[in-house]
Amino acid sequence: RGLPIPGSDLENVFTLRTIEDSQAIQEAGGEGKHALIMGGSFIGSEVASSLTQRGAEVTMIFPESGILGYIVSKGLSEFLTEVYQQKNVTVLPEVICETLEGDGNVERAVLSNGQSLDVDLVVMGVGIALNTELAQEAGLELGEDEAVIVDEHLRSSDPNIYCAGDIAAWPDPTFGERLRVEHWDVARRQGRRAGRNMAGEEEAYNALPYFFSDMFDLSFEVWGNLASWERTVERGSLEERSVAYYYFDEGKMVGVFAMGRPSEERSPMQELVKARVAYDEVADVLRDEGVELETLLGGAEEEAADEEGTELSFEEDIRPLFREKDVEEMKEIADFDLSNYEDVRENAEAIHSYLADGSMPCDGPWPEEQVEKFKRWMNQGMKA
Repeated sequence: RGLPIPGSDLENVFTLRTIEDSQAIQEAGGEGKHALIMGGSFIGSEVASSLTQRGAEVTMIFPESGILGYIVSKGLSEFLTEVYQQKNVTVLPEVICETLEGDGNVERAVLSNGQSLDVDLVVMGVGIALNTELAQEAGLELGEDEAVIVDEHLRSSDPNIYCAGDIAAWPDPTFGERLRVEHWDVARRQGRRAGRNMAGEEEAYNALPYFFSDMFDLSFEVWGNLASWERTVERGSLEERSVAYYYFDEGKMVGVFAMGRPSEERSPMQELVKARVAYDEVADVLRDEGVELETLLGGAEEEAADEEGTELSFEEDIRPLFREKDVEEMKEIADFDLSNYEDVRENAEAIHSYLADGSMPCDGPWPEEQVEKFKRWMNQGMKA
């Protein structure tokens, strides 16, 4: 959505909603151009990163005290702000734009701190307005923010209409409340689940809320619901860019924000959030990197149980699970070969984590029994 400020209708004032918007921003914001980015959340931060790397001069403004200030701890927000400043981004926290000026094209931005900036383009990354006009015309039940109310199968109030993505507010089983996530990966997963349910599967959408972001050379992953939190527990080192922040609200874990953590931690991170573990029971252990996360989930007992049964081998039991399409896709995406025993053995933890959270293979998640089979093969020692 845009901001209703004077001058917002000038040329080269953008929001980022469509692929055409993205292309227009790239064309306007090349080498030597000065871009003003309104917003310090994920969209604003990602656009600022992208345009800077394309050679543009970038200024960021936002009402919060630091980048991602509304969702991360003060220390992490300060770290991110410093990273952007080191990349020559001008960061102006607690500043908003009052007026945009220009003759046809935007030329200047008058800021709340009294500055007047000469600019070539402006990008407003200040939140979204849901496009639910069609849902309203269809008479579907809408809730907060005009989101479409759906059941656990992603079915709307009209049993013949299913919804997915930003507009869908679904009953999340982990948190016992309706959630809505604005990220393309959730839209992808929900779209597939809705499509399969329309075709007759009738399975609940119960994936843990998830999104990720890339900013310069930093990559983040977030699981859970960070809308409300009281305290965090830090695991790892922010200075070494390998850290996870575990979020707690009313004494229970509600989410985790991870950057640069070992791949073997991805799966237990998610299980800890799903278990809604208590702060008093896990805080000290979480801080200790010498203790594996799986110990907080009864990992030893689970592993012993997994090791029971018929011994599995890669060639007979695991390799056939991967389709040729999966093999070719992962060669391109991750530079390892799912048909090669040594590659799979070396990357087994990461592969299992991606299989478990549904992000691999790319065109839909494995059945749960296949994911469990892969894990059992790992626990048995990964026989060739």
